[in-house]
Amino acid sequence: MTHSYHPNDLLAMLREQQSLLDQLLEFGSQQLDAIRNNHVSELLAILSQKQPTLDRLLKLKGELDNHRTEIESASFWPSQSLREECRATRVVVSTLFESLIKNEAACEHELSISRDAIRSRLQTLDSGRAAANAYQSNASSMDQLRSNQPRIDFTSVG
Repeated sequence: MTHSYHPNDLLAMLREQQSLLDQLLEFGSQQLDAIRNNHVSELLAILSQKQPTLDRLLKLKGELDNHRTEIESASFWPSQSLREECRATRVVVSTLFESLIKNEAACEHELSISRDAIRSRLQTLDSGRAAANAYQSNASSMDQLRSNQPRIDFTSVG
């Protein structure tokens, strides 16, 4: 039976996947800091740098998924030790994926907190603006009332 690649290729792909996940976790840490510190331009730069790593990870995951049946076949493995090494690496990769998901959830949570804080500040600003407009409108109305009142000229008395 001919395989499209060797188990060593699988191990190399799993190690690359592990490396990519490590990079994404580092980006995630930077992303969380940028969100918490309200550094929007820094956040955008991090997301931009992160995207190619995500793209490569998705492509690699697709390649591994395409060969799942082949990998699960006992005839694919030339040795039990190589099979165990791949299995151990897959466990590490799975744990890193879980960490990445938790990190992304934390980033999403922090973004929602930031969004709510901005919304609250904008509402306060709008309320202040409305109060200032009402005061200005009231002052203008009072000025109009004063200008419409008849005036008594006392210059001719005396």
